[in-house]
Amino acid sequence: MKKQVNKYSLKKYLEHLKIDIDRKLPCDVVEFSNQEYYSTSKKKWIKYKDMDMIHVLRSLLKDKKYLEDREETLIKRNHDIKNKYQGIKSYIINDIIERM
Repeated sequence: MKKQVNKYSLKKYLEHLKIDIDRKLPCDVVEFSNQEYYSTSKKKWIKYKDMDMIHVLRSLLKDKKYLEDREETLIKRNHDIKNKYQGIKSYIINDIIERM
C-alpha cells in the first residue's frame, strides 16, 4: 500500500485565502512564503510556499524551540559573565583598599 501524502501547501492555502477574503494578501505573508527553509531530512532548501501546511507549522515550531533553547543558553552565559565580572571587581577593590 502506498503512503498517502497530504499536499495542502502553503501556496494553495494562500491562493484560497486570497479568493475568500477578496483582497490582496499582506506583503509580509507573501514575502515569508517565498523564504526558504533548510530541510534536514531532504538535505535541501525548500520555499515555505511549496511545503505542506503541517510541515510549515512543524518547521516553525522547531525553529521556535531552537531559539528558546539558544536564548536560555545566552542568558546563562550572560549571568556567568556578570558573576565573573563581579568577582574580579571585588578582588580589585579589595586589593586597592589593602594597599591604602
